Amino acid sequence: PVPGNITMSRNVTVTYVTRAVSRYVLVLDLAQAPDTWTRIKRALYRFISLLPEGSTLSIVTPDTEGAVVSLLPTLVTEGRREGLHGLIPRRPEVSRGCISCAVTTAKELLGPHAGNIVIVSGDLVRMTDRVTENKIRMFNILLDNESEQQRAEESTMHVYRGTSAVEASALTEIFINIINTVEGEKLQKIFHAKHDLTSADFSGSFYVEEHASTDVTVTLSIDDEQKVESFEVKDSTGKRNIFSKFEDGLVIIKMLGKSNPGMWSYQVSLYEDSIAADARSHDRVPHIMVDVTSLGDGGSVTVTSVSSVASDIRDASQQVILAHVLQGSQPVLGARVTALVTGPDGLTTEVTMRDSGTGYPDITRGDGLYTAHVPVFSSEAGYHGLRLSVTSDEGRRAGLLSPEAVSCCGSEMRMEREVDIGQFARFVTAPSVFIGESNPLSLDLAPPSRVSDLRVLATNTSSLVLSLQWSAPG
Repeated sequence: PVPGNITMSRNVTVTYVTRAVSRYVLVLDLAQAPDTWTRIKRALYRFISLLPEGSTLSIVTPDTEGAVVSLLPTLVTEGRREGLHGLIPRRPEVSRGCISCAVTTAKELLGPHAGNIVIVSGDLVRMTDRVTENKIRMFNILLDNESEQQRAEESTMHVYRGTSAVEASALTEIFINIINTVEGEKLQKIFHAKHDLTSADFSGSFYVEEHASTDVTVTLSIDDEQKVESFEVKDSTGKRNIFSKFEDGLVIIKMLGKSNPGMWSYQVSLYEDSIAADARSHDRVPHIMVDVTSLGDGGSVTVTSVSSVASDIRDASQQVILAHVLQGSQPVLGARVTALVTGPDGLTTEVTMRDSGTGYPDITRGDGLYTAHVPVFSSEAGYHGLRLSVTSDEGRRAGLLSPEAVSCCGSEMRMEREVDIGQFARFVTAPSVFIGESNPLSLDLAPPSRVSDLRVLATNTSSLVLSLQWSAPG
């Protein structure tokens, strides 16, 4: 201050906003077969590697007297990921503990905070009290073959039905769906392939889009990673990447940051003696799974599963499945969308989903919302697994509505133009669909589709004859 002047002071308040902490609690039912638990551990390694930095992770396991906290809430950092996975129990147990007790403990760990409880179990968890008051979301991954005859009553429960033989790569798709649901991320699975191990060398190729080329990760899943002699990935410019990480049945190459878009390839070589040993075995031919994930930006194609709805509120068996396919905020047109539905008995059926606006069941054409009825085909009622495959149709690139498009007019979105968005592929495991009816005799219980374009071509008033035209709906 200048001598002789009065010094003035003022209180300054600075307000800043930080990202909310995402809290995850794993509830792991250890009453699994050894092979099943091995696949769960591998998928959990991928899950922990995909959790955003700054989130917290806890681990709870049920026992006969209640629950054991294997890991108190711990901050996830890049340097801690392997250590966190090391706290996953290495071996399963014979007896099944109290799952609901473990979930109660998980809620206590979250305290007053919002959070996410991920349950891997053979049973559907039924809570005696509500969890919505603290904004807790629950994700229940069912891994047994028994039918679940009743729907989960808790509205915040997302149920994913698998089987005890579910692949680690399929479990990884479930965990990706959970992370995207919680974080609003655009983590995408852009490629999936299965190779039978009948020869020591095999290769493949996949396409990386310009808007989905960040943190490209190529993962091999195999019964024993020590069978792999070499693993190489080449990007679209021919640049080689041979720096792989071996971890408990997984071989991973991860390229952090932006990568070159275009057609990529991979080459795998196995030790000859491991192939010979497999050939001498009387077990089924082993195989290796290859999947590719990447992080998309604001212009990437995203696929979001929408909660299934009953086409008739009086009949919960007539379920409609929905998938929203967007590029940024614009709907994608002309994509090929199929759903593989797996019943509680293990039977599967493939359903084609359409954005046709015919009203059965799709309401509006061109809005990027692809829909289909799920037929009653399983011999058991209960939760049906749902896996979506979304690709640009052969040779014909999907288009999108221009930003100037006008949304109106009931059965079709009006648009001014379509824009070529090129080649893409997405693989998504969505929350399961509950169907309360069974079909043990494998009858055709699906009614014929409605005729949506019936029109009069000509009339003859003297003979009272009408000429009608319509498309066969299938």
